[in-house]
Amino acid sequence: MSLPALHMPDRNTLGSLGRIAVVDVGSNSLRLVVFERLGATLVPLLNEKVMCALGRGIAATGRLNREGVELAYANLQRFVALARALGVDHLAIIATAAVRDASDGQAFAAEAERQCGVPIRVIEGGEEARLSAAGVLAGIRGADGVVGDLGGGSVEVVRVAAGGGAPHIGAAISLPLGPLRLAEFGDNRKAMLDAIEHAIAGAPVLGEGRGRSLYLVGGAWRAIARLHMEQTHYPLHIIHEYRIARRPAESFLDIIAGQSRRSLERVTAISRRRLESVPVAALILRRLIAAGRPDNIVFSAFGLREGYAYGLLSAETADDPMQCRGDEDAFD
Repeated sequence: MSLPALHMPDRNTLGSLGRIAVVDVGSNSLRLVVFERLGATLVPLLNEKVMCALGRGIAATGRLNREGVELAYANLQRFVALARALGVDHLAIIATAAVRDASDGQAFAAEAERQCGVPIRVIEGGEEARLSAAGVLAGIRGADGVVGDLGGGSVEVVRVAAGGGAPHIGAAISLPLGPLRLAEFGDNRKAMLDAIEHAIAGAPVLGEGRGRSLYLVGGAWRAIARLHMEQTHYPLHIIHEYRIARRPAESFLDIIAGQSRRSLERVTAISRRRLESVPVAALILRRLIAAGRPDNIVFSAFGLREGYAYGLLSAETADDPMQCRGDEDAFD
């Protein structure tokens, strides 16, 4: 399948895109990234995040977290002002799982659009998965396996391959999993595991990564990478393309999934709010690995925002991660 365009400009105008701003309205965080274009490369000029937790409590109430909504309104206006002050040529605001799933999500998007004067695009789970996959392919040109993107309220899973010249994006699915969504189970680990297993059972795409790599996108999973770096005394602090073989990853995740936030605080400088989601994120990842049996897991610093932004640049399909082929013959 071809990747659908998301407010793609006319190709003749691409040369005028010097700065691109993307605001990602997620279930857990609100993030602004402003990219500076240097030829065919994008360099982050500004990267700012606010933990709004829009999706907190959504599984129980079906609605967005009221405190998070107010925080999001204020910071969306601030992010738009920052982007305009930096003279961006293109500004996109993209909302994902929490906004699309909440009963008041459309009302939130409409009010945010009214306040900011910028359209809010609420994208479906499949499109979110493909954008994340496009970002991974932009940052890891030889990627071959399955991409998993963990947010606060969902996990997007999609098959990718970079062989044969043009990158390929295959079947994509959004699973109703995430630290905020699973928080409703509290300390009931069995109920949480049952929910994870039920969701994964509907994701046969995971099996397509068997013997390949599982590429991980998302802040909670990047926090797990940092924890592993600390525990193994890894000499570099670069998350992008950090790799762990399956067996050691499974052992490490079993340990992390059983830890409390207080225990983790003693071994890391990761923020407390992020640490709250790490044990659940580890549990989700452990079950994904068990289902897909990849050879290794690879962490990516590139995801949805990069997938969208890089899709605005290249005029040639072969080099454009937003125009990836979806031929079934692309995958062995």
